[in-house]
Amino acid sequence: MRLTRDQHEAASARSSVAVMAGAGTGKTHLLTERYLFHVLEEGLSPLEVVAITYTRRAAGELRARIREQALGRMAGEETERLAEIEAAPIGTIHSLCARICREHPLESGAPPFFEILDETNSRLVNPDWIDEALDRLPIEIYQVIPFSILRRVMRSLLSDPVMAARAFAASGEPNGATSDQLEHWAALGRGWQVQTVEALVGSRDWSEWRATLQRVAGDRNDLIEGLRVRTLELVAGIEANRVEPGRWLAQLAELTTRGGSGRNWPEGGLDEAKAAIKQIRDAARRVLSEWEQFKLTAADHELLRVLPWLHRSFEQVRAETARLRRTARLVDFADLEAMAWQALQCESVRDHYHRRWRAFLVDEFQDTSRIQAEIVEMLTTRARLTIVGDESQSIYGFRRAEVAIFRRLREEIVTRGGLSRTLSLSFRSHGHLIDRFNRIFTRIQPEAHSALEAHREEAPHSSPPLRFVVVEAGKGIAKEQRQRTEARAIASIIRQMIDQGMTVHDRLNGALRPVRPGDIAVLTRTRRPLEVFGEALGAAGIATAIIGGGDLLQTRVAMDLVALIRLLANPEENLALISILRSPFFAISDRTLQMAAEGRERREPWWRLLATSNIPELRRAFTILGVLLDQRRSLSSEALIRLADRLTGYTAVIAGLPNAARRLADWNAMVEWVGVTDRLAGNDIFLLWRHLRRLIDRQIAIHRPPIEARDAISLLTIHAAKGLEWPIVVVADLSGGRNSDDRPVLFDPALGVALRLPASQHHENGGSRPVLYSVLAASQDQRETEEERRLLYVALTRARDAVILSAADHKGGLLNHLTAGLEAAEIVAERVDYHPADRFAF
Repeated sequence: MRLTRDQHEAASARSSVAVMAGAGTGKTHLLTERYLFHVLEEGLSPLEVVAITYTRRAAGELRARIREQALGRMAGEETERLAEIEAAPIGTIHSLCARICREHPLESGAPPFFEILDETNSRLVNPDWIDEALDRLPIEIYQVIPFSILRRVMRSLLSDPVMAARAFAASGEPNGATSDQLEHWAALGRGWQVQTVEALVGSRDWSEWRATLQRVAGDRNDLIEGLRVRTLELVAGIEANRVEPGRWLAQLAELTTRGGSGRNWPEGGLDEAKAAIKQIRDAARRVLSEWEQFKLTAADHELLRVLPWLHRSFEQVRAETARLRRTARLVDFADLEAMAWQALQCESVRDHYHRRWRAFLVDEFQDTSRIQAEIVEMLTTRARLTIVGDESQSIYGFRRAEVAIFRRLREEIVTRGGLSRTLSLSFRSHGHLIDRFNRIFTRIQPEAHSALEAHREEAPHSSPPLRFVVVEAGKGIAKEQRQRTEARAIASIIRQMIDQGMTVHDRLNGALRPVRPGDIAVLTRTRRPLEVFGEALGAAGIATAIIGGGDLLQTRVAMDLVALIRLLANPEENLALISILRSPFFAISDRTLQMAAEGRERREPWWRLLATSNIPELRRAFTILGVLLDQRRSLSSEALIRLADRLTGYTAVIAGLPNAARRLADWNAMVEWVGVTDRLAGNDIFLLWRHLRRLIDRQIAIHRPPIEARDAISLLTIHAAKGLEWPIVVVADLSGGRNSDDRPVLFDPALGVALRLPASQHHENGGSRPVLYSVLAASQDQRETEEERRLLYVALTRARDAVILSAADHKGGLLNHLTAGLEAAEIVAERVDYHPADRFAF
């Protein structure tokens, strides 16, 4: 594929480059060409060029593309560089941090020969280390902060320890400066009060309410006419003095809409005026209510008292968990970032990498956290830096990613003489769909949206490129029932598309062909609704595949393996043995087991029954399990499981069952996890079982791997869909809410640390929160609201040919953001009536 002009300028620039790459605009192609420019045109060794990607899968894809292009372009004398490409530092930010930590263990403080904990094992090990560290704290700390709260607080702070330490520095220690600290918090609160007014006055709703009151007018003697004029005066007062609008807001909040006569107004004018006045009044009341949380109360004095104790606890727990980490030689991703950052504080370490690495490419920079950005910036002070990202696709705030970092660094690159380019030509979606995207997101993201252009104009079919389906139901119908109607409607639409042979664009050969199930994806915000949509599609005779995400331990395959591990740790476990006998390991029927049980003495272990049974299936099981038990002290747990597979043919059996690809992927993922965890457990089946039991007891999930759907509809979350594409995308459950996140502590490196204590800890004003906590919470809510709009952009732009939107209600969730955009794109909702049959599950 040839480069566009903007791609070519970015790829061949001899300065640092910042690229804003919209959805489907060929950023991976650009990164490949940029990498090859450094190597082939500038003569850098691949070992001098660092490429940072967001996932290992993306790193593998980038390396493969570079290898493929390099093979065709390198002259004979340059072919030795192909070997360097295989060894080149192309990977995730955490793989880069691990390299720095291993190469500089003293400066980083990294344990020697450390192992990296995956997310699952980190969630298991870290709480144990924190609990052990908490046990060593002086008892007087718990007289100030309850253990249950301190435990949760430490887990949050240690998820980003460098920024948490910086936040404590920003908070400072009171030590006689109590009034100054309180005044600082009060000023922050007043600033947010102004922001709430700015948000109201700058909103589209406010403009429409004011325009309505300016447009309609009644007889000057009419009571509501006088109220209309007074409302406009108060509105003007607020707009002219947004910093101190309190008295105008208070007067607006007291307005009443009683009275008035329709005869004194043009037709409908009285109702319009009353509605606008009521909405302005209610908005004023909401703002005044929000203002209360930004006023100083007893909770702020309590925070001042508690902060020094919290800071002391953080430092001690951080030091103790570091000691435990060194002893165990185990680190997680947060540790890697903190230790690499620490190493780079040393000038000699920075100089080492400045001499070693000459160019950096960073993909998905919009999803970078502060500490990750600082690591990149410290490494690139003498290197050329290429960052590629898209503000509209920043959706990982829960991992402390901040889109503002991308904006800041783009500006800095330009200030230092670098190049900034925007890629807007989409090679994914056709013109009619791109037009809908632009109209929708120009309305709901007016400042952030960068308009896309289409490489191909014509749609491959005559159906609407974007449809919106919403359930129509009366009051009292539960959300779950509405959702089943929504799922059934989507299944019906997809069934019709397939049956009628709706045409789609084949990405590989450019031809048109009838749609297949594998061309379709159903995306939801959370995993929970996917099962409902899967059941509805299955009932319509359409194959589906849950692509990834969720808990591996909840799968049937993992349950079989857990039962095997449990039995090998203790052969007297009757339930584990029966589960294994019934599973694909031996596939013994319930009838056979019942026959065996009839001759079993009461309370006789099933293992003893197997040893004496004459039933051939049970004798075979006893023999195989005996071999495994004999080998359990000499073989690793992974080797035992693979031996069990060879002896029983487990994977051969599941390969012949429905959804075989999913089952085999789960098997491979579980065996791989056992191999990694087994090393942490000392290759001991007994310790592995104890580890597994703790995971299960604490309900800690093991991430389920993605698979290829092949000829089945893909079911996955929007986050899991990022970076993927399909001809047809269904974005469902749009009215569903987001998961609640009620944290006891919030922190910001620039503003400080805020703790929310139980109501009993506050004396005069029991239920209030400290102002700083309210400020940080409001800031977080604002970022999450902006991220929700970006989540919609990511979801819709996965589609090449058509998008179907669906919701179980007319409002709620992501739909609250999307409604205005649908109006701008002139998308009319298709209403589906709720059916009583949907009270029952499929």
